[in-house]
Amino acid sequence: MKYLSRSRAFLLAWLFTSAMVLLPALHVCGCTSIAWQTKLGEITGRTMDWYTSTEARIYVFPAGIGRDGGMLLGKRIVKGRTVKWTSRYGSMVISVYGMGAVDGINSQGLNISANYFDSDYGRRNEKIKGLQVGLWVQYLLDEAATVKQAVQLMRHIQLVDFEARGKKAHVHLHIAGPRGDCAVLEYYHGRLHAYRSASYRVLTNAPAFPEQLANLKKFNFTNPNRDMPLPGNVNPLDRFVRASYYVNMLPPPKDNLRAILEMNSVLNNVAVPIGAPYQAMEGFNTYNTEYKVIANLKTKKYYFKFTTMPFMIWVSLSSFQLRPGGPVMMLNPENKLLYGNVAGHFKPVPLDKVPF
Repeated sequence: MKYLSRSRAFLLAWLFTSAMVLLPALHVCGCTSIAWQTKLGEITGRTMDWYTSTEARIYVFPAGIGRDGGMLLGKRIVKGRTVKWTSRYGSMVISVYGMGAVDGINSQGLNISANYFDSDYGRRNEKIKGLQVGLWVQYLLDEAATVKQAVQLMRHIQLVDFEARGKKAHVHLHIAGPRGDCAVLEYYHGRLHAYRSASYRVLTNAPAFPEQLANLKKFNFTNPNRDMPLPGNVNPLDRFVRASYYVNMLPPPKDNLRAILEMNSVLNNVAVPIGAPYQAMEGFNTYNTEYKVIANLKTKKYYFKFTTMPFMIWVSLSSFQLRPGGPVMMLNPENKLLYGNVAGHFKPVPLDKVPF
């Protein structure tokens, strides 16, 4: 066995440590979003990877709810003009820390998922209508029926950042429609960058979307086989490549159940195992997959599973009153006894108790 000299070992250790320190913070957080077009409808799936519980709750909102894009938990945090609206469409969303939606589907079959990204929203211009980031997903689900409309809605709006639990609200979005249209929205260099194409079916985290696509082109998938050299770690670049590869290998599903299970198999491949290290540092910085979400945008059925819970649960958006005046409903999925269709377990929430 060969041994390194002390000086060479020190040099390699220094280089490794320096490289890890210089890695941007955006590389230490996860989430993967995938869209798969089938004859049974557009199937979307996502993992939620975070360093601690996000206190996920599933909300159902009817149309007709008024919101102010400058408010957060009853306090105004956006200076100057703000976006104000009354929701056009009903929606089902998953909340994060009770501050906003991180994933959801609306009554028109539009799906939006937010993944961590080291965003730069630019300096606040109070003359432009502001929208605090926690309401970004909800705003688009409330107001957009299509991917195209969602992209257009952001043309004259400025996102405004805030901090929660010691983390900045830095995200980018993957948007999918029921007919196969997709888009990615992300902010860097102080402005919005929108990428729209039916081929944009995967989103992870850093680097920016054009760089992810450039990295993907380095791989030749024309002759797929078991010896294909796929990158296997948990960083965003590796997950992007694997998700892109495997979602394109899925066979046409025979029925809706098969479609959900096939999407789940891909999500399992890109999920971050419990304890998997993200950074080489003392104690290891871990961002495990907290939960997975799958949706059929045609049937508007929503599937949810915690990594640490034994069963998958599901619910159909059609099970609720989505017209104006209907009740806001909420489910706490942190119950190990929940399984199957959980529509009957949702409870009404008074409007003055709705957190966002």
